[in-house]
Amino acid sequence: MDEYEKARQELIRLEHSGEEVIDTPALCRELSRRFGLTSANVFELLLEIRTSPRSSFREKRPVGRPRKKLSEDEVSSLLELLCCPASDYGYHSPLWTPQRVIKASEGELGIPLKKDTVWANLRRWGVTFEHQLHRCLGGRGIPAECSELVKKKRGLLYVVAELHPTELGIVALVGLTPSKKTPLACAVWQRHRIMTDLVKYFLRGLLTLHPERHLAVLMKQKSAYRTEKLKQLESHHRRLHLFEID
Repeated sequence: MDEYEKARQELIRLEHSGEEVIDTPALCRELSRRFGLTSANVFELLLEIRTSPRSSFREKRPVGRPRKKLSEDEVSSLLELLCCPASDYGYHSPLWTPQRVIKASEGELGIPLKKDTVWANLRRWGVTFEHQLHRCLGGRGIPAECSELVKKKRGLLYVVAELHPTELGIVALVGLTPSKKTPLACAVWQRHRIMTDLVKYFLRGLLTLHPERHLAVLMKQKSAYRTEKLKQLESHHRRLHLFEID
């Protein structure tokens, strides 16, 4: 059994044990030292385990009042909703926020979702600002010019991450921010990979979502072609400031 598989088994063991497992940078560092992996490897492995429909985490004995689980049909309907632009449902921006999803799922689909349930699942899947910031920077600090821009322009810092839950047949771009008002925005597509045009679409959506704010966007660098196209987009929008991390 290689070290990667040993790390996987240890994470699964922790899930079975009922111990409190917090996927923080400290946990990633601990397991990376123990198994000789990078922190990013450990985080991606934890995210993979928790987003898998077969994850044993979902079978743990619930504490307190049990939450209603969505049926397969409800999950399918919800994904179909998310694959449509939010602007199709009367919003000025095409991106989905948790508040919009909760409102549309009940109004359009008759599926009641509670805010606490949504955020509990996002935390469980590692979809939080702190986790994605660590995943993007790999333990490094936020670039000084990015912090300075946020402070000087009273801008909003976004970390943009790609999600690829292949078992669902979708891809997603998620933007996370420390703001309590709009902490998350996402776009979902029924595709197998994220093309550069989808990233540009997402960034325009962020600008529309925050029509008066300067946006400092951190994201992982993918290719020279994508960097060139995104820089062209940035040059046409004075409120958009991109920081690609290699």
